[in-house]
Amino acid sequence: MHLPGYGGGTPLNSYRIGPFVYVTDLLLPELPPGAPEAGERPVHIRLGKAPAALRAPLATAKTFQASDTEFLLRLPGVATYFVRDGVHILVDRETGAADLDVRSYLMGSLFAVLCHQRGLLPLHASAIAGPQGAVAFLGASGAGKSSIAAFLSRRGHRVLADDICLVDPAAPRDQRVLPVAPWLKLWSTTLDAMGESNRELPRVFSDDEKYRYSLQQHEASTPLAEIILLERAEDQAAASFERLAPVHALHAVLDLTYQSWLVRAMGRTEQYFLRCGKALDGVRVTRMRRPWSFDAMENTLLVLEAHLAENS
Repeated sequence: MHLPGYGGGTPLNSYRIGPFVYVTDLLLPELPPGAPEAGERPVHIRLGKAPAALRAPLATAKTFQASDTEFLLRLPGVATYFVRDGVHILVDRETGAADLDVRSYLMGSLFAVLCHQRGLLPLHASAIAGPQGAVAFLGASGAGKSSIAAFLSRRGHRVLADDICLVDPAAPRDQRVLPVAPWLKLWSTTLDAMGESNRELPRVFSDDEKYRYSLQQHEASTPLAEIILLERAEDQAAASFERLAPVHALHAVLDLTYQSWLVRAMGRTEQYFLRCGKALDGVRVTRMRRPWSFDAMENTLLVLEAHLAENS
């Protein structure tokens, strides 16, 4: 979808990703088109020169600087990104950078920065629609979040989110999980185990074997019913479940927030702690220990579906 350019310039492109509309002079073919609705604050993304440093950073590291309202990220060989107030992104791309890599960060890491700046809770999780609301599979990178969601999708479960399950603690309880991804990001090994070819699938980044596996977009917000913390268990033959006490559940969510380090860098730890507590009110949090191999996946899914049915 094209919008008029500012000052009579080149028409801008408009795309929707989760609760945000990106209005940009970049092409983002992975995203569905969508115009801002009345009262909605679009995210304006422009190509341009990024600042050398933030005016008053609260945290500084080799690749980033952060303050309460600004974030500067330097990715050698790709671009420098400057994010401000949850509504502006300036992209200072490097010469020779792959278009795919430049835009992929806008749909992952920079999307999470926008969420943090707007006071949302981006869980490092994939999620499906369960009988009572969203069931989020929470875990670190490589924990199998997307793989489980992919195999459940093939068994008729509707996928709501991949990699980032976005929660709005300020929303009514029945509308707290905001649908995000029109795809799953799957490694070639997972696609092979599913019997799928990667031949026609777009890559996530130019130099890895992870691909975007398209899904039907789900547009309605939903309650958060359960968070399942994924844990590897090579010592057992079948998946098992353990309900977590509230204090352990809260620590797990804090630790496995997408880019949780950014909360501290922005000086928002206390506010974020309170938002997590509110988001978990009335939500089951369970640890699922499971064998790791794809050979055990079928049995894991059967046990998981029995658990979901039992708690519906």
